[in-house]
Amino acid sequence: MRHSLIKGSLWLALGSLVFVGCEDDGDDDPAGFIADASSFDGYRSWTQVDYTIDASNGLGGAHMGNQADFHRRIFAYGNPSAQNGEYPEGTILVKETFNHDASGSMQYADQGGLLAMVKRGAGFNPGAGDWEWFMLSNDASEIMVRGGAEVMDGACNSCHSAATTYDGLDHVFKHPSESVVELSGILADYSSWAVVDEVTGDHDFLNAAHGGADATRKVFKNTLHADPNPAGSSGDMWPTGTVFVKEVWQDGVLNDARTAMVKRGGSFDPAGDGWEYFMFSGDGTVLAQGGSETSCAGCHSHANSSEGYGRDWVFHHASDPMNQP
Repeated sequence: MRHSLIKGSLWLALGSLVFVGCEDDGDDDPAGFIADASSFDGYRSWTQVDYTIDASNGLGGAHMGNQADFHRRIFAYGNPSAQNGEYPEGTILVKETFNHDASGSMQYADQGGLLAMVKRGAGFNPGAGDWEWFMLSNDASEIMVRGGAEVMDGACNSCHSAATTYDGLDHVFKHPSESVVELSGILADYSSWAVVDEVTGDHDFLNAAHGGADATRKVFKNTLHADPNPAGSSGDMWPTGTVFVKEVWQDGVLNDARTAMVKRGGSFDPAGDGWEYFMFSGDGTVLAQGGSETSCAGCHSHANSSEGYGRDWVFHHASDPMNQP
C-alpha cells in the first residue's frame, strides 16, 4: 500500500532526490519507512518541484552542477510539508540529471542519472535527519544503491547538511531554486554561446523594439538544449538558469545597448513566470531591469504555445532545436 500523502508545500534538497514509497508491515515498524522499487513507480506524474540548469544553492560539482549542458529536475510524491523544521517519515523526492544528444534526445548522466531520498526515520541515519539515499536504474525499476551515512563515502550526508545554509530545511535544499545572474558574467560569456537566431525584418510584436524592422537581431542562448518541455513534463517551462541575450546590429554596427532575459525562477515575479529582463550597455551599465512590470513582458507574454509565437515567454528562434517555429 502506498504511503499516505502529507498535504502542504514541499521544498526539496540541494542534490534533491525524490521521495516515494510503499508502506512496510506497519507504522510501528522499528526500521521506519522502508521503500522498495515500486515506491518510485510513475514518479513523473508527481509534482515537479524544481527544474534547473543553474549550479545554484551550493550545488558545486555534484549532480553535474559544474557542466552547463546538464539539467536537474526534481519530483515529489504528494506535497509533504515540514513540521517544526522536519519532514515526516515516508517523504519521498526523485531527481533526474540529464543532458541531450545532438538530436535533442534526453540522456541521463552516466553516474547518478536518477536518484532519490526517502525519509526513513526510526534513527536510521541520525547524522542526516534519518534520510535514506538511493541510486535507481534509469527506468526507475530497480534500486542500484541504497543506504545512509556510508553512501558515496558520506558525500550525500555531508552535502545535504548544508541545506539550511541555502534556506532549506531538514537536509533538503530549497526548491524551486532561484538563479540570480550577474551581468558581468553574461557580458564575459555570452559571445561564446550558441547563436539561435540572426534575422532582419519585421515581427508581429516588434514595433520599434530592438532596432525595428531594419535592424538585424542576433540571439544567443547559454545552453543550446535547454528545453521548456522535456520528456514527462506537464507543460512549457524553461529551466531556471536559462539565459538569452540579444544584440542589435544596424548597417553592420553593433548597438551598444543589449538585452537579456533570465529565467530567475524561485519566488521571483510569479506573474511573469519567473523571467527577469535586462537592458545593459557594453561596459556593463544596467539601463533597465525588472519582471512583469516592464514593457518587455508585455510583448513576451504573447510568446506561448496557445498563440503560436513561442514557448514560455520566449519567441521562436529558427536555430533553437527546442523552440523553432
